[in-house]
Amino acid sequence: ADEWDDDDAGPSRCDPTEPKERGVFRALRKVYASFYNDNAFLERLRHGVDEATVGMAVLVHHSTPDEFELANGVATVRIWKGTQPGNRSLTARLVTQLGALSVANPEANARPEEVEASLWGEGSPYLDTIRSSSLVPLGDHVLGWENEYRELTTLLDKAARAYEAEFPDRASFLLDFEYKKTAPESRLQVKQIRELPQPPDTTIT
Repeated sequence: ADEWDDDDAGPSRCDPTEPKERGVFRALRKVYASFYNDNAFLERLRHGVDEATVGMAVLVHHSTPDEFELANGVATVRIWKGTQPGNRSLTARLVTQLGALSVANPEANARPEEVEASLWGEGSPYLDTIRSSSLVPLGDHVLGWENEYRELTTLLDKAARAYEAEFPDRASFLLDFEYKKTAPESRLQVKQIRELPQPPDTTIT
């Protein structure tokens, strides 16, 4: 609505609580400006990244209103590939929060659930609960146990294999995913995939 009202003045027609408009170009400007926030600059400096070799990108995907978000989470996926065909393993740490509550910055009484999923070759995922959520009854899980965790692991594996195909000579990957479970279909969706930097082999003092 803010893009179609023929002005750049607030308040926002999308969100009346916002004094400024919240159009798509405002969002793009904020994302690109974050390239030079303090944390981003210091991380590049710490890792010795040449500023001239760094670019910026924007991923645009469907937004899920909070009332439709049954669960959300982040997955850290580590992949090792051996020299023999089919000699591949995947280990995923699934950190899931009920509803639209933040996983990265939860409130003090909103502890997210942690589940580890392991997959060898073409087998079925092995699941292990590391830590239970404080928002579900004791012994219960945020997602359906075990079917939805197996389905989620399969989705992550499928996305990871597509990423791996871009780098056929590499033997290991550390990938970061975001995912959601949405109403009314109770649908699991993988929202993004990105590679995480791995620590160097040498010790740095």
